[in-house]
Amino acid sequence: MGDLGGIPQRGRAACPVEADHFPAAPARAQRCTGASMSINSKARRDARRKHAPHATRRPAPMPALAHLLDRDEAIVGGIAQRDGEYVFVFGGRVITSTDSAAMAIALLDRAIAVHASRDVVLRRRVSEPLLTAATREAADAGLTLEAQLVALEAERIEHMQKRSEPGAAGPTH
Repeated sequence: MGDLGGIPQRGRAACPVEADHFPAAPARAQRCTGASMSINSKARRDARRKHAPHATRRPAPMPALAHLLDRDEAIVGGIAQRDGEYVFVFGGRVITSTDSAAMAIALLDRAIAVHASRDVVLRRRVSEPLLTAATREAADAGLTLEAQLVALEAERIEHMQKRSEPGAAGPTH
């Protein structure tokens, strides 16, 4: 069995480039260059991917189910669907996701309320499939969609009050 620069090779076939063929070459140059991968291959590949144009690394587009619109009817956020979840997107960034259609609409309503307190008028435009799914969820809970949205907002307020109580644990990120 051949050796690579004085290092015996165990469990591998002999290197076709034997040290005695290149006696003046340094030990590093005498290693087998057959089918083996370069030590730096992964680093080069990762660097190439890192510096690749971002357009090639973007995830597939998500179908929009609802939009938040400003006064000029420009879309500033909305709800999309990805892998069976409803994703809340605002300002081009994913903010959160949920598996509940009613919660997705509640997220839109909350964003509208927060921006209204800053004198920014937003309105929502919801697709029929999202409205149908949210209405079905509410009906499964024995509520109308409007009642379900009110209940979700009350639950949010209760959760925020518990977090603000003295001795309450802070966020656990």
